[in-house]
Amino acid sequence: MRRIINQYNQCRLKTVKPGKQLMAELPDSRLQLGFPPFAHVRVDYFGPLMVHQRRSELKRYGCLFTCMTMKAVHLEVTRDLSTDTLINAIRCFVAHRGPVQHTYSDNGTNLVDAERVLRQAINSWDQDQIYEYCRQSDTNGASTRRPQAIWAECGSE
Repeated sequence: MRRIINQYNQCRLKTVKPGKQLMAELPDSRLQLGFPPFAHVRVDYFGPLMVHQRRSELKRYGCLFTCMTMKAVHLEVTRDLSTDTLINAIRCFVAHRGPVQHTYSDNGTNLVDAERVLRQAINSWDQDQIYEYCRQSDTNGASTRRPQAIWAECGSE
């Protein structure tokens, strides 16, 4: 009987069980409320795109910043895939959208190298001088927390 039922499409369609969607857990940044747009960001590159400039064709790449909470997109155009152009794209992004709390990315060599360069730059700051400046200008509403604590909150993952 089973063999006969499996041979006919109409019988198979009546007895088929619906499939279940397998989905991974959502990241914590997708579930948190009360954060401004682009507080949690995913960074990725795409391209190359061929761009005409005068009589020549040039390669350009897109640096895509995606907001993890509302899926809004910010696009920066870069000249190449180097670490310096990525840091410049991040600077432009922060200037337009404000500070970022968490940055997520894949393990692309330029993305990993940019994180290393930025961490070295922040570690080379004179922490005591920055703290004293912030403490002295506290009357203007500046934060008195140490810069290392602020960077720990705003570091990338």
